[in-house]
Amino acid sequence: MTMTKGELDLLHKHLDLCVRYLEFGSGESTLYAADRPAIIKIDSVESSQSFVDNHLKGTVNFFV
Repeated sequence: MTMTKGELDLLHKHLDLCVRYLEFGSGESTLYAADRPAIIKIDSVESSQSFVDNHLKGTVNFFV
């Protein structure tokens, strides 16, 4: 699922105010958060081990 431009703008607006990020279900938003320099810690609950292995390993703290 891809975010609309409006959804992405809203996400970026809020991510720019964060230093920590918690989510349930990883995806594009996780990768956007990982690119934000102000965010020092990301915790993500993810059920897909292959997504973690292919996209997140070494980037975020994850719980599978």
